[in-house]
Amino acid sequence: ELKKLKIKATVTGRVKHFYSIYQKMAHSGKDLNEIYDLLAIRIQVEETAGCYAVLGALHSIYTPVPGRFKDYIAVPKANMYQSLHTTLVGDEGRPLEVQIRTEEMHKIAELGIAAHWTYKEGIKGKKRDEQVSWLRQMLSQSESSDSGEFLDTLKSDLFEQEVFVFTPQGDVKSFPAGSTPIDFAYSVHTEVGHALIGAKVDHKIVPLEYKLQMGDMVEILTSKSAAGPSKDWLKLAKTSKARSRIRGYYSKEFKVDSVQVGKDELTKALRKYKVKFVMSKQAKLLGDLAHDQNFKSADDLFASIGQAQTSAKQLATKIVNELNSENGEPGKDEIIEGVKVAKKEIAAKTGVEVQGLDDVFVRLSRCCNPVPGDDIKGFITKGRGISVHRSDCSNIISIEKQTPDRLIGVNWNIKKAVNFQVEVEVEALDRVKLLKDVSTVISDSGVNIISANVGTTKDGFAVCRFLIEIGNIAHLDNILKNIKRVDAVFDAYRA
Repeated sequence: ELKKLKIKATVTGRVKHFYSIYQKMAHSGKDLNEIYDLLAIRIQVEETAGCYAVLGALHSIYTPVPGRFKDYIAVPKANMYQSLHTTLVGDEGRPLEVQIRTEEMHKIAELGIAAHWTYKEGIKGKKRDEQVSWLRQMLSQSESSDSGEFLDTLKSDLFEQEVFVFTPQGDVKSFPAGSTPIDFAYSVHTEVGHALIGAKVDHKIVPLEYKLQMGDMVEILTSKSAAGPSKDWLKLAKTSKARSRIRGYYSKEFKVDSVQVGKDELTKALRKYKVKFVMSKQAKLLGDLAHDQNFKSADDLFASIGQAQTSAKQLATKIVNELNSENGEPGKDEIIEGVKVAKKEIAAKTGVEVQGLDDVFVRLSRCCNPVPGDDIKGFITKGRGISVHRSDCSNIISIEKQTPDRLIGVNWNIKKAVNFQVEVEVEALDRVKLLKDVSTVISDSGVNIISANVGTTKDGFAVCRFLIEIGNIAHLDNILKNIKRVDAVFDAYRA
């Protein structure tokens, strides 16, 4: 029959192995008489048109099994697999599965998406772009830092059941089952997804959580004034491309702002130390400090400060320590001699005594603001006396590793009421009068607020920072409990 049609073809066959039969029955829950590909043949031709000619010839000779024909040439799978599948009633009534494809289709089916490079010299323009578009889409998922998540979404694109829908122009698009208009919009273009405000299916408005059905005609509604994607879309989007683009939108949107905010916060913190620090001239130092804290770059560190995840004060302290260490290390005795003061002045201002010494200047470190009740350690600084830190302060832990010989024992010795500064951070849902209500609770506790600032996000969250004066750790614990009772506040803690 192939000779009559003047079609050059290669015909191969195979019998399904017993173990493969068992696996398919176990996986699909079917009986043996429901397995149609015990016997199968594959026909390879030179041109796509020949595939359909062979299909017509087969159907004219053998009776096709209803519902078993699949045209993956007209509508390829998401991973670019193409072939015609049909099941025929063969000799003695046995079902026979037939796959018909071109040589190029066979290469892609057997070797995967990269096999198209074998033919790249002869493929130009739109067809070639379509062939590599899926691969490019997968590569673009590197925007996600979680490799496990990337693998899950890749499996989702490759192996889940598909639905085929139509564009208003009549083009066919395939999506994993459960996809929504959000996935459709981002499959057209990233900017179309970002500008999405609604969708129509078969000329009727549908919600964005609508699950696309086989044969739907989907139309995307956009607006130049759209606010951009919502983070809630991550719960609705099914395809890896859509989720990646939504995440990318937020990471790029916020990082630019956060980096500048972080730089401003650090500059402000460094002013208190009265040191000259030009960031552009200290790129290496900033890069080293960023890597020490597991950030890829200084900008990532600044972004973390801008998003209130890293303390600008602690970083400023580390910078000052690094700059001081570059100027030479004087001896311990020399340092202590240079900062001796009257004993009364020490006790009155800090409430801390130094073991073995009673005439050196003592100050409470601003990076961790220790208060009575905290476990503390002393550090002998150059020219600024004994710096007292909380034992769990990241700076003192770092110092303990680098210069343990400059640590000195200290303990609390409160003889009269002394106020201590401590920084409190409050996380809440942003609302009207939030700052007023939290400030009122703090003031009603008999506490002086030295400074307060609030940062908000587009998600509707607020982070409030307060620098307050308290008498002891028990006083602080009571204040934090009262703050947590304020409406919309979900956490309050010592920064």
